[in-house]
Amino acid sequence: MGALQHYVKLRLLAKIGFTPGMLVWGLVALLCGPLAIVFFISAAYVALAEGYGPLSSALILAAGFLFVALVALIGCITLHNRTKERAKLELAARQSITLIDPSLVGVALQTSRRLGGRWLVALVVLPLAAAAGLHWYSQSRLPPRS
Repeated sequence: MGALQHYVKLRLLAKIGFTPGMLVWGLVALLCGPLAIVFFISAAYVALAEGYGPLSSALILAAGFLFVALVALIGCITLHNRTKERAKLELAARQSITLIDPSLVGVALQTSRRLGGRWLVALVVLPLAAAAGLHWYSQSRLPPRS
């Protein structure tokens, strides 16, 4: 059992590459990154305060952060709309999948030979009627296009 566990461990490491050392370095980066940003912002404030005064430098930094926040919000909304549109297109493409699978033609021929003509008609007509009803029902529930 040890060899199997080692094999599975190696497969997971090759697939995702996660190690405990990676976790430690990731935590260090998560702690030091925001601290570095805070120090850079403090240094920018001090540099601006020497040239423009404390109130003006605070307003300049606030305007810069507001600009970055607005750009991020616009990017988020754009990404959200694209994701919704792609999902709608993919759902529409899935609904138009062909009803007859070519691999089932042989099975259908063998079944038709064994069953009589009336049973064959019933086996073909009932799924087609159900598919037509499902299509009609799904089309009637869609919101009107504008």
